Amino acid sequence: MEITTLEKELSANSYPGRGIVLGKSKDGKNAVIAYFIMGRSV
Repeated sequence: MEITTLEKELSANSYPGRGIVLGKSKDGKNAVIAYFIMGRSV
């Protein structure tokens, strides 16, 4: 599995729509989960 940044992943897609991000804290002691919804503006 390749470690990447959220910025790198999202910049590759102009409209990612919805997403779930899973990861761990810098110290490795905690899990991190985020859910997002992106809207389009015209």
